[in-house]
Parts: sequence; C-alpha cells; structure tokens
Amino acid sequence: ESLSRLGALVVGVDPTAAAIDAARLHASSDPLTSTIDYRLNTVNDLVENGELFDVVCSLEVVEHTLDPDTFVRNCGNLVKPGGALVMSTMNRNLKSWGFAILGAEYLGRLLPVGTHEWEKFRTPLEMSNAMKSCGLNVIDTSGIVYDPTKSFGRLSSSNSWKIDPDDIDVNYISFAIRLKDN
Repeated sequence: ESLSRLGALVVGVDPTAAAIDAARLHASSDPLTSTIDYRLNTVNDLVENGELFDVVCSLEVVEHTLDPDTFVRNCGNLVKPGGALVMSTMNRNLKSWGFAILGAEYLGRLLPVGTHEWEKFRTPLEMSNAMKSCGLNVIDTSGIVYDPTKSFGRLSSSNSWKIDPDDIDVNYISFAIRLKDN
C-alpha cells in the first residue's frame, strides 16, 4: 500500500483467498490504495504468464515459501530489464534462531509457535546467489535492526527499526537490478 500511496501502479499477489480478501478490504478504505490490483496467484503463475514488472518487492515472505531459492529466482524472473528486485528475509544462524523463533515465538509469544522454519531462512550469500542465478546484479544488502531506544515499547512502531549496513545477523534486505538490454 505504501508504494501505491507514492503513485506506483501496484499488483499484489498471494496464493490464499483470505489474504487477498483482507488486503482488498484494507486498501478499499483509502482512495490512494483502492486501485491496487490484487490477484489470487503465485509468483510462479506470473512467470508462466510472461509478466514483467519495473519493481518486484517481497518483504518477509521468502522464509514462508515451500522452496525459498526457487521463489527468489521466480521473483527475479519477473523483473524487467532496467528494473529492480527488493527482498527482505531472515538470516540463517544461531542469532536469528534465537530472536525469531525462540524469542518471538516461544518466549515472547509475539508470533504463533511454528510461524518460522529455520531451515527456510536464507543467508545473504544464498539470497545473492539465487538473485544472480536469474541474471540480476546485487547492489546492496543491509540489516533491518530493532532499536529498543526508539520503540517506546512497541515493536511495530516504524521508528523502532533502522537499516544498518553492518548488521545482517537477523533480518536483512537485498536490492538487485536487471541491467537494460543493449
């Protein structure tokens, strides 16, 4: 919805009808987001239909897919020449397991137990390799880091999080481009 509010023509994709219905309902309350084209599809469906986009954005989805590396490649295959892919996910290491699974699911009960499967977390190298395998050039990978001094007790506050190029231990975001054809 944020990209739509900035003037982008947005296509939202999800394989579950309940998620699409909820997104449509939420977007319908704002004239700037009511034009979002929500589709009950998978990324693979879009690839098979030959669709291409200027920007493909998938935030905190990779780790919930059946085959994370194929999902990343399929997202990359949707990027037009000159376009960009932006993806965020969880790193796969002991620290991310401690924060995302032990802390957020079991101890803090911020998420239902079983929300994450640690094996599906991708290291930045795995993410980069999957992006490169479909012809993208990875430009940047930076951490998404929680800052408790700015949260005012709320994890969901946008002020609670910052981009940190030096801390990719738990959450991170990668930006890649497909060069224009010559």
